[in-house]
Amino acid sequence: MVKTHGWLFLALFIIEFAFFIKLFYLSKQYSKKQVKIALAGIFFLLVNSSLHLFFDNFFIETKPIIWMLDVLDYVEVIAFALLLYGAWKMLSHLLDTSNKDYLTKAYNKRYLHTFLRKEVVRCQRKKHCFSLIFIDVNDFKQVNDRMGHEEGNRLLRAISNRIRKTVRDKDIVVRYGGDEFVVVLLNTTHEEAMKVWSRIDTAIHQLGVSHHYGIGLSGGIATYPDDAETADTILALADKRMYDEKLLMKQAK
Repeated sequence: MVKTHGWLFLALFIIEFAFFIKLFYLSKQYSKKQVKIALAGIFFLLVNSSLHLFFDNFFIETKPIIWMLDVLDYVEVIAFALLLYGAWKMLSHLLDTSNKDYLTKAYNKRYLHTFLRKEVVRCQRKKHCFSLIFIDVNDFKQVNDRMGHEEGNRLLRAISNRIRKTVRDKDIVVRYGGDEFVVVLLNTTHEEAMKVWSRIDTAIHQLGVSHHYGIGLSGGIATYPDDAETADTILALADKRMYDEKLLMKQAK
């Protein structure tokens, strides 16, 4: 007959076993370190509940048994620590993945809109500025048509990497969609942003020449608070200026 408090350990065992099975399948599917850490934690909890259930109901409380139960309590603390750490790492990975573009590993459009609204509030409070560069890859479709979509994907990854290497670590690089990128330059004036844009343009031009891609860039710059005072308007203005430059380049050909 299971003791009254034994039912608690039995219920915990069933719940922990269900979590163990779920995490086991996740570890097979994703092979992520954080999943395996959580899996180890839930495994120790399973062992702990099983031994508690066993010793509580089938052994008399002698000194060795009491000592063993005390040891199991320490094991339980370690197991919970592993489980919580693994869960925290999984959550961090999930949040990071939801904010990143799968192909280029740059931030995605959803993250950009959230970030810009927070950045406007921060700059209003601290009287800071920031600049935004809206970038479009010229003649990208020709790369897909001539070299195939896989080569086009490699080009997008290379462009994203070159932009990230050109700007500071604290700046935000976003794949806005298709062959469009956005760069948010923190605490940067319009004049400083123009210098950064020149470096980005040069870096991508060199990439295009070295791999015979035949591409170029069009870009538009807008600065908070000089050009606009809301996240949506500064993004729209940079977008418009990018298309104006793209039109001028087409007319010049």
